[in-house]
Amino acid sequence: MVQSPGLSITAVNAERPVVLAELRERAGPQSDVQNATRELFFAGQRLAERAPIGTPETLGAATPQMLQLFHQRWYRPEMAVIVIAGDGDPALFEELLNKHFSQWQGKGEAGIIPDFGEVRDNAEISRIVIEPTLPRFISMVIARPWEQVEDTIEYNQQILIDLLALQLINRRLEARARAGGSYLQASVGQDDVSRSVDGTFINIIPLGDDWEAALEDVRAVIADATTTAPSEQDIAREIAEFDAALAIGVESYQTEAARKQADDIVNAVDIRETIATPQVALDVFRAMRDMYTPERLLGSTQKLFTGVATRALLTSPDVVDNGNVRLAQALQRTVDAASDVRVTQSDIGFETLKKIGKKGAVLSTEKMTGSISKNWCWPMASGC
Repeated sequence: MVQSPGLSITAVNAERPVVLAELRERAGPQSDVQNATRELFFAGQRLAERAPIGTPETLGAATPQMLQLFHQRWYRPEMAVIVIAGDGDPALFEELLNKHFSQWQGKGEAGIIPDFGEVRDNAEISRIVIEPTLPRFISMVIARPWEQVEDTIEYNQQILIDLLALQLINRRLEARARAGGSYLQASVGQDDVSRSVDGTFINIIPLGDDWEAALEDVRAVIADATTTAPSEQDIAREIAEFDAALAIGVESYQTEAARKQADDIVNAVDIRETIATPQVALDVFRAMRDMYTPERLLGSTQKLFTGVATRALLTSPDVVDNGNVRLAQALQRTVDAASDVRVTQSDIGFETLKKIGKKGAVLSTEKMTGSISKNWCWPMASGC
């Protein structure tokens, strides 16, 4: 498939209806929302133009010659990364790679990687998608240009600080929802997408029809996080949670699916970064305890919620009057920082628990005779 795929007219015509059927199967409300989100979030960039599977028109027009030329430009040894993950002798893997791929040579002229496009600040910032079969949902991005980085320990230390800052906000968003907020669920995260965008992504599920209140609620929580540094108690709690999660990753690493490990490496290659083992991540995390200061976490939060463009898409089961304008206004409206979302907890010890009380007295006793039936079910036995 890599060195010399069969791209005859017979093979192409046999495969074409299969791919077209896959395209039809993907079509539906979910794919419509995904396409609209991609077009909005990556406006002006190649990523916004089309899904990788293509269109009925391009698939119908594909010829063996066209596919051969495409294959020659892009399926070449200098553009390939072969990933092997799982149990095995690295020396044997190297031997197999040399056996099967050392003679592989590119044919014809190599393709030139195109410009993926810059993040634009003059594109539309809001869009409404009406899908009667889907629940009400808000997706947001704060987009920054993707930049090639030096994947050093210092760079990864900053990633961990960013992750802790996002974890703080996610805990507050959850607390706000539980305390009677206007949304059922909300979360924030950061991702580098296909060498196109370094983005902070926000997802919101409104509790009812009032999506504007839900958006304002979430933005108020974020405004609090970007204006006031977290307390030492906040930081200590999140560090303990993060440490436990990383430790679990170390314990489960030996049984982690090799397929996942391979996918992680491929994704890292896509954005020109590397992969570290869970143990390395845990060691780096524990060695940088003094770096988790309120000031640095505040700076990280402010950076994560600053960008070239902020855009939002609302998926609604019913028509939203003047929706695009209202969503844009809700996105740009000034909000006050929430004052009641910081998670507080007091020290807990046995001395703070209520007394159990006095020992009870036996009111009556009765002697039981006979043997225990073989069908007796003990209270702690399964199936009782």
